[in-house]
Amino acid sequence: MEGPAAGAATWNGSMKTVLEEVTSDAIDAEHVRRRVEDWEARLNGLYSEICGWLPDGWEVRRGAPVLMHEKMMQEFGVESTRMPTLEFHGGDEPAVKLIPRALWTSATTAGSI
Repeated sequence: MEGPAAGAATWNGSMKTVLEEVTSDAIDAEHVRRRVEDWEARLNGLYSEICGWLPDGWEVRRGAPVLMHEKMMQEFGVESTRMPTLEFHGGDEPAVKLIPRALWTSATTAGSI
């Protein structure tokens, strides 16, 4: 398997479901830190992929980082961190902004943009 499907297959095989994660005794501050670091790496990977998809006349710029300090981080004493954002420009003003909102959501452990 090649391309995005291969990455999805690998990722799906390595990540736990929300229920498994939140009911596990193995969750601790280090686990939460690793998840945050993993999400930042996946966001950066996604942003790099997107750069290759844009048509002529469009460009991508890194936007101002957003502060992340979700409830799960707070419960385990994990410090806040800044997450990368991405802006699409088709002229002088940004037309679209991708802003990461939440890693831990009720429907997924993959995060939300």
